[in-house]
Amino acid sequence: RIHLFFAASLLLLASACATTGDPAQQFINEATKTAQLVDQVTLAASVAIKANALKGQDADTTVATVTAARDGLKAARDTAKTDPAAALVMLRFRTAALTAAQAYIATQGAPK
Repeated sequence: RIHLFFAASLLLLASACATTGDPAQQFINEATKTAQLVDQVTLAASVAIKANALKGQDADTTVATVTAARDGLKAARDTAKTDPAAALVMLRFRTAALTAAQAYIATQGAPK
């Protein structure tokens, strides 16, 4: 019975490793998506600011969010050299902030 337990444990561990994948490759994939999202939000913010859909503090906050995400992407790339898993966490944090900014811009009636 103990052999069955160890065999089942190994199968479970192997399936967990297969689903999590290589952190370095995951980082590359997510970094590419995050970089694209930075570009998309930068463009949307620029259009919204020019159209006066984002003004004052809202515009400043949106620009600061995009700038922080761009800087965070650079920091994550540096971190990925030594700790890809930590770099993934950094990317996911920036992606969440960018997604929130993108959603906010969309609610402000900016032209598309």
